[in-house]
Amino acid sequence: MAPQQQQHQGGELQPLLLPAGGEGDSSRSKDDDDNATKKQEGSSSLVVVLIVGLLVLLPIVVALSKNIQYDRNENKFNIAHDHLAHGIHVDKIDWDLYDVAYVNLIRHGEKGFEEPDDNHLSQIGYDRAEYYAQCIMSNATTTYAPTLAFPKPLGSLMAQRNATVYPPYKGNVGLSQRSYETLQPLSKVTGKPIDMSCKMTDYDCFQNTILFNLIQPNRTVLVSWEHKMFPKLLRLLLTKTPYDDYDDYDEENTHAPKSILSTPEGQQLLSSHYKKWPELCDAQSWKDPLEIKKEKLVKGKLAFAYHNACFDRVWQIRYVRLKTEQHNNNDVSSAHHNPNHWTPINVRSVNNGYGGSKTSPCEEGLRPLSDKQYCHYFNC
Repeated sequence: MAPQQQQHQGGELQPLLLPAGGEGDSSRSKDDDDNATKKQEGSSSLVVVLIVGLLVLLPIVVALSKNIQYDRNENKFNIAHDHLAHGIHVDKIDWDLYDVAYVNLIRHGEKGFEEPDDNHLSQIGYDRAEYYAQCIMSNATTTYAPTLAFPKPLGSLMAQRNATVYPPYKGNVGLSQRSYETLQPLSKVTGKPIDMSCKMTDYDCFQNTILFNLIQPNRTVLVSWEHKMFPKLLRLLLTKTPYDDYDDYDEENTHAPKSILSTPEGQQLLSSHYKKWPELCDAQSWKDPLEIKKEKLVKGKLAFAYHNACFDRVWQIRYVRLKTEQHNNNDVSSAHHNPNHWTPINVRSVNNGYGGSKTSPCEEGLRPLSDKQYCHYFNC
């Protein structure tokens, strides 16, 4: 093919040579350019989606991070969110007649994202576990100093067993050491064993172990588990109990403390605040690192495009039971009386106050309360 000619600015005709291969290759080159342009446009669109998604998420993240506001100087939660700290209003009870016990549900410490199949804590998670051991143990010296998270001293520890469950629960097959590792430093300093008798979704085992074996008067059971399970496990501990076959318990008895689910206020609290584990629950002194799930942004799921970053929260159940001597005074038949019949009367949410280091000062839920503060929260 003869060279084509084009007019140069100087007036001379200059040869314009086609690339090797002629017109066909020119067509393919044009297609390649078009494809490259489309790829650039696609990349630009993805960037725009990511930016828009983050802009949409920002006010949501800010709002979620304010779900509980804590006044460090006063060691209390502000009035606007006080119901989350208090739970529901409990009718006046003659506390001299009743034993009290607590069950705390906490998520395991932070996990790493470098290895998708890593079942262990990250360094931040290990430091959190050491923080728990330091702060909980420091309040268990000669004179116990109650806190929001531990109004009664630690009594027992429980973590899910590292074992496969079938069917999986929301994609989780139950294989994790993180719950155990979160409690391990605390177990070491207190000498209390970690009960690991139950798989992640063994509901009967979970309920019976806590309400028959671990719960004790004037003590707190600390449970570390997979956070996705907590709404279901919480309901389990509040509704049908192993004691329902005993007929000495009368829900209609107006003089007995009422189960939280037997009151409209309790039902409203649970439906409003305990249907799902929070996405964020940062301590006031430190923000937990957020890991973006990019696939959520790409798919347009903008409600919370991060891995769940709530590790500091405690869901706390308060139980009461009539003291044994009161049962005896009331001549309750031993054939029908179960002395371990605990009634759940309240649920509260507090934070453990982890500040990002194993030597962080004990804050928020793990900061000791004065006598006045204790009575404000726990109905002296």
